[in-house]
Amino acid sequence: MLYRSLLYTSAVLVLCSSCSHDTDKPIEQPDTTAQVQAPAPPPDNDNTPAAPKEQPEQPAQLDTVVAPSRTREPERIVQKGPAPEEKGDTAPGHFLGMKGTFSKEASPRLLMSTLRDVRSAQHEFYDRITFEFDGELGPGYRIEYIPQPQQCGSGDPATIEGTGWIEVAFTPARAHNDKGKPTVARKEYKFGYPVMREVERTCDFEGTLTYVIGVASPHKFRIIELNDPPRLCIDIDQ
Repeated sequence: MLYRSLLYTSAVLVLCSSCSHDTDKPIEQPDTTAQVQAPAPPPDNDNTPAAPKEQPEQPAQLDTVVAPSRTREPERIVQKGPAPEEKGDTAPGHFLGMKGTFSKEASPRLLMSTLRDVRSAQHEFYDRITFEFDGELGPGYRIEYIPQPQQCGSGDPATIEGTGWIEVAFTPARAHNDKGKPTVARKEYKFGYPVMREVERTCDFEGTLTYVIGVASPHKFRIIELNDPPRLCIDIDQ
């Protein structure tokens, strides 16, 4: 009987010891720390427009004004006051004139004639262009209307104002000295006259000196030879 009591007491002690061991073990508590969920990647078929990227500021555009090119045009000669008279000129103001060809052979004694001056005048009934040469003898010449002015040598067209052109070719003559320096500074003259509009040198080569007179319309003309110094005047009827 005593033996059974001891066994029972031992069994109770063992059971209590096992319960005490389990009770001392800490109880696991659930993790209550807030979990931050990572953002999900956007789906491949997302049609939401992307935010526009900030563009760098562009400099202001300024309007560029291109100045028109200006080609220097020879100053027009406009006569003020009465027309200057040529020494020795006694020709009448009115004349019949012609549109044909005037020509004259140079003197055999003349080797070369050099042009010294080109001048113009507006008279009451006509416009005049005068060519003055050095020495005692003037060159030969050929004067006539031509269909179209041309540059000598190249044959390229020469742009000379007017609708009629009188060509004046002197031989043997030149507009430069032995060193090649021009004896008449200007090659081109523009006028504000009633008929004569422009005179331009188109040739000065190997003893041939050519000028072309541009007129508003083909008018009759005359020539006047003067001496001391040699001069040739061409009057174009108004």
